[in-house]
Amino acid sequence: MVTQAAYRPMLARQPILGADDRLRGYELLYRSPAGASRPSGAVMTARVLLDWFTAIAEPLGDVPIWINFPATLLVDPELIRTFPSDQMVVEVLESVMVNDRICHAIEVLKNDGYKIALDDWLPGDHRSGLLDLADSVKLDVLTLSARQISEEVDMLKRFDVEVVGEKVETWEHHERCMEAGCDAFQGFFFATPQIEVGSAIPGPVISTLQIISEVNKEDWSVERLVELIRPEPFLATRVLRLANAIYLGSRTPTDSIREAVMRLGATTIIRWLVVFAMADANQGSSELTRLAITRARLTELLVERGSPDSSDAAFTAGMLSSVPAMLGTSIEALLDQVAVSDELASAVTHYEGTIGSKLEAAEQIESFAGSPLAESDVDLPELYLEASRWADEIVGGL
Repeated sequence: MVTQAAYRPMLARQPILGADDRLRGYELLYRSPAGASRPSGAVMTARVLLDWFTAIAEPLGDVPIWINFPATLLVDPELIRTFPSDQMVVEVLESVMVNDRICHAIEVLKNDGYKIALDDWLPGDHRSGLLDLADSVKLDVLTLSARQISEEVDMLKRFDVEVVGEKVETWEHHERCMEAGCDAFQGFFFATPQIEVGSAIPGPVISTLQIISEVNKEDWSVERLVELIRPEPFLATRVLRLANAIYLGSRTPTDSIREAVMRLGATTIIRWLVVFAMADANQGSSELTRLAITRARLTELLVERGSPDSSDAAFTAGMLSSVPAMLGTSIEALLDQVAVSDELASAVTHYEGTIGSKLEAAEQIESFAGSPLAESDVDLPELYLEASRWADEIVGGL
């Protein structure tokens, strides 16, 4: 039986990245948990806006949100005007039939300062009459050839619009869009490893990951942690700065690694070692770091509800699963160099066990894909927002 709680909406955010890999905005996406019927487009848009305004407006920072709007809301735009024009891009769905009423409504919104985007554009799209009013066009590249992408971008550029490559799921798609001249990209490509044969994992990353693996062992000790940190000058300096920054009440800042470890505690050190590893590993955009930390925290929160003793390992699993995309390597190559338990290895490679199943759930909300969530994960929206806030705060301080 599906409980009433299972009917809470799923809200996920998908980044839109510029050609320079900088964050340009987020599209907010609606998803229902298992057992919930799919509402109308207008209801989904209203629920997304409500959840954004009441729950996650602050973590999105200075970038705008991109929201899908059906025709019924475009021609009666009071809901749109509830939100500041500099914080939202109005996406006109592919199902919107262009007529005088729609054109007038969009023109009014544009005059009010709202940015207009045409969603899911394909060659021969029936909304060509809106191109003069559009600021952006989201070109659906999933099924297009390189030649089709190039021809469509050339055509769209004549209207002085920003072209966003949409549904860019692989690095091959990304390269096609780059070569064609797309200005921005949306899709899960940036979280997919772009494997380079012979690429080596940087030494500082390996050292940090090995320490994290050590602390996740049952028989770890403060002395062992100090022993591992002390020979790494850069890491030792970071730990000392962290301990002295947090321990502001002391008039005697410490210069002892052991004292720093004692002050911080194992859990805090693990969290910050993860952040350090992400910062060192990330060869792409900061959005990948944000996603990785969100995934790690969300996996931990999901596991924490039923298996509190495994929550630290769950955090590590979420982090390890993200590192290959940062380093251009496979998870198997990473695990060859970082010793982890069999349970952790099976979780990140095959989604096995409790940690593995929760890691898979965390990845599903990121990519807006996969099967409906189980009833046990019906509070995932709240946990996702909590993890997102935590990651935003961490990345903002890097």
